[in-house]
Amino acid sequence: MFAGTLLTLLVLGSVLAPWIAPFDPLKLDVAHRLRPPGGAHWFGTDAYGRDVLSRTLWGGRISLLIAVSVAVASTVAGTVIGLVAGYFRAMDAILMRVMDGLMAIPGILLAVAVRLFFVRIKLEDQLVAPLILVYPCLTAFFTFTLWLLFFS
Repeated sequence: MFAGTLLTLLVLGSVLAPWIAPFDPLKLDVAHRLRPPGGAHWFGTDAYGRDVLSRTLWGGRISLLIAVSVAVASTVAGTVIGLVAGYFRAMDAILMRVMDGLMAIPGILLAVAVRLFFVRIKLEDQLVAPLILVYPCLTAFFTFTLWLLFFS
């Protein structure tokens, strides 16, 4: 109950950040740098005088965008691969060996390798690493589900 309430508050805070953030998250205010939490700045300020609460709310928007994008993309990719593996029996063994190979690599190592492959830091690049970590599991799940549906 508490976790669900907290998660709902975090999502709502991130989605409503343009309207509830007390300050501009990028505005520098050197006169108020490194202030502790208080009345005007509930989470305090950073080394450049930016409000930490505003930066947290706005940063949550990017995190939510990446999380939802990866969840949708990995579900679609896993479903498509699972459908192909379930429909074409010859492809099943090949696709499952590829997925087993991806799942054998530790997730953090694969994420670092993908991140190093993309030199520039862009939002599109940051969506690729989590997608590669998640879709093998979803593919195995959907393949197993389709196998149960059609062959049992």
